[in-house]
Amino acid sequence: ATGRYDKSGLLFLQFAKLRHIVKKYEASNECYEKALKLQDCNEIEVYYNMGVNYCHLNQAKEALEAFQKCLKYNPNSTNALINQGIAYKQLQEYDSAMAIFNQALKLSPNDSDVYNNIGTVHYAEGRYEEAVVNYLKALEIRPDD
Repeated sequence: ATGRYDKSGLLFLQFAKLRHIVKKYEASNECYEKALKLQDCNEIEVYYNMGVNYCHLNQAKEALEAFQKCLKYNPNSTNALINQGIAYKQLQEYDSAMAIFNQALKLSPNDSDVYNNIGTVHYAEGRYEEAVVNYLKALEIRPDD
């Protein structure tokens, strides 16, 4: 019987990924929830992907909860931190977003996405010169973007 559940859980994980690709974010998260119940799956990946889906749905509070669960399992996930900061930006909680981005920057000082997001916070706050400095740093790290 356990094999059946394992296969069902894997199927729900695959369905979740496919639904994300076709931008069916709510359906994707429903599949992730079912996968979590059916199998011992990679919680880091599941909660991270659910958080990304919630961001796409402009459900920032739910996204924050998902990223927090992801970070519980892997507190050094730069991608989870960046997306947690993005969720704070969606809520216009710029101080919280900046604190998270600075935490990500300490972990990954050469990550252009961190600098880009710091730039967007400065831009949203009307601090355009600081925004430009961070955008330029992002381009310096990854000039092809």
